[in-house]
Amino acid sequence: EERLLAYLFSDYDPVARALEDDDGPVIVSIDFVILRIHGLDERSQVLTTTAGYLQEWMDQRLTWHPEDFGNLTNIIVKAEQLWLPELAVMNGADELMPDFERIRVLLRHNGQLHWEPGGIFKTTCDIDITYFPFDRQMCPLLIGAYSYVSNKMNITNASNKIHTHDFRRNGEWHVFHTTAKWDITFLQCCPGTGYSHVVFALYLERRFKFYIMNIVLPCLMLSVLIMIGFCLPPDAGEKISLGISVLLAFTVFLLMIADNIPRTSLAIPLMVNYLMATMSLGTVSICMTVCVLNVHHHDPEQKVPKWLHKVLLIWCARLVCVRTSARKTMTERVYAKKAKRRWKGCALDSNGVCDDTELIRLTMSNMHAQINSQPSAQTVRIQCNGPNKAEVKPAMPSVRDQNNMAQLRRSIRNKLASSSSQNTVEAEADYSKDWREVAIVLDRLFFWLLFILMTSSTVFILLYPQYGDVKEPIGL
Repeated sequence: EERLLAYLFSDYDPVARALEDDDGPVIVSIDFVILRIHGLDERSQVLTTTAGYLQEWMDQRLTWHPEDFGNLTNIIVKAEQLWLPELAVMNGADELMPDFERIRVLLRHNGQLHWEPGGIFKTTCDIDITYFPFDRQMCPLLIGAYSYVSNKMNITNASNKIHTHDFRRNGEWHVFHTTAKWDITFLQCCPGTGYSHVVFALYLERRFKFYIMNIVLPCLMLSVLIMIGFCLPPDAGEKISLGISVLLAFTVFLLMIADNIPRTSLAIPLMVNYLMATMSLGTVSICMTVCVLNVHHHDPEQKVPKWLHKVLLIWCARLVCVRTSARKTMTERVYAKKAKRRWKGCALDSNGVCDDTELIRLTMSNMHAQINSQPSAQTVRIQCNGPNKAEVKPAMPSVRDQNNMAQLRRSIRNKLASSSSQNTVEAEADYSKDWREVAIVLDRLFFWLLFILMTSSTVFILLYPQYGDVKEPIGL
C-alpha cells in the first residue's frame, strides 16, 4: 500500500483537474442521503437537517494494475491529497461550503473516487403557512459548482430521489415525497456559460395531532360554553357574566398558543382564521344576550307590536319549538269549535271560548223559554165568548220558578261584578308576560342561529384543506 501511494502521488498535482489531456468536463455524480430533520423554523424560514451527499468522479491519473501491487483493488487516501470538486450548498443559511476535508476518500484501481461528506445542513426554505397546521412544505437543497462552469465540471444526479433508508422519524414533520433533478444557471453576461447544480427537494407534511389536542379541542370546548350561555334563563342574571368570562378565556388562550403559531404577514394561517371566527361569534353572542335581556326587561306598560307578536310569538316560536300563549294547541282549537257550534250567537273571547257572561245570558233565555212553554193547570183560565171563540191567558210562573229566577239573577249580578272587576284589573295589568315570551323566543332563535354559524364555520375552516382547492407544493 505504501508503494502504491508513492507510485500514485509521485508526480500528482491536486490543483489540476482530474483529467490527463484537459479536454472536456469532469463529470461529478452526487447523491443525497438524509438522516434526520432537526426542525423547520417558520419565523426565520430555515430547515436544519443531518445528511450526507455522496460524490463520485473519475481521475484518470490515479489508475494502477492490481496484480502489480499485491492485488489491491482500492485504497483509502486523505482528501487533501486529491483534487476535489468544489461543491457548495447554494441556498445555505449558515455556510455555503462546509469543510469536509477531514473525511477520507475511497480510491479504486480504475481511477474512480467515492467520497461521502456529511454533516448538519441549514438551508433556507420558503414557508407557506396558509393552511397551518394542515400545511405541506417543499424545501429544496441546492448543491452545485461554485468555481467551475459546466464545460469544466458538470454535476449530475445519480438518482431521481433522496435516499431515506436511514432516516429517523421526526415528531413534527413527515417526509412523504422526495425528488432530485439536474439544473443549470446561466449568467446574463455570458449566454453560453452556466453553472450546473442539482436540486434535492424534500416534501414535508406537518403532523397536526399536537395542534388538534392543544388548540382545536380547547377552542371547541369554549365554543360550547358560548352556546350554553343561551340555555340560562334571563332571570338568572349570569348570562352576560358567562359570555364575558368565556371571551376572557379565549384571550388568555390566544396568549398561550401565540408561540405555537408562526409569525408572518405573508399569509394568515388557517388556525388564526378559526380562532378569530370563534372569538367573533363569542362577541356576537354577548351582543345577542344584551338584546335578549333588553327585551326581557322592556317597559311593561308598552304593548308588543302586532307584527312582532305575529312574527316571533307565532311563526318563530313554531320554528324553534317554543310554546307561547299565542300558540293554540290542537285540543284548544277543537274545544273552541265545539263550543262555537253549541252556543250559537255567543261572543267568543280571544282564546276562542264562550264568555261566562254570555253563557249565563243564553242560559237565562233558555229558562224563560222553558217556563213559558209549560202551562200550569192551576193558573190557566179559558173564557168562551161563543161557540168558535176562545181566549187563552198565559200562565204565571210558580213560586219555585220565581225562586230559581231570583237566584239566577243574583248569580248574574255577582258574575257581572266579578267580570267588571277583572276587566278593570286587566286594564291596569302590564304586558311583561308578553315581553318575557318574546325574550324567550329570541333567546332560542339566537341559540340556533349561533349554533349553525359556529358549526358551519368550524367544519368549513378545519376541513377546507381536505376538501377545498388546496394547491400542492410546487414541483410535486
